[in-house]
Amino acid sequence: MSETPMKTLVCPVCKEGYTDARVLQCFHTVCLACVRKHCKPPALQCPLCSFTTTSATVDALTPNLY
Repeated sequence: MSETPMKTLVCPVCKEGYTDARVLQCFHTVCLACVRKHCKPPALQCPLCSFTTTSATVDALTPNLY
């Protein structure tokens, strides 16, 4: 069985290893810190594809436990 290289588990926004990864409704995964920095309520837009997430708050986004 092969191991997943750590370089594949990086946030596409900050390019760092995921810290508290969250899944947006467009299915992109981004660190919670990046979501907070780039997505301002009430329109939580994905920083990658600009899809608007209908989640009420950033903290309500589903954690990605990969």
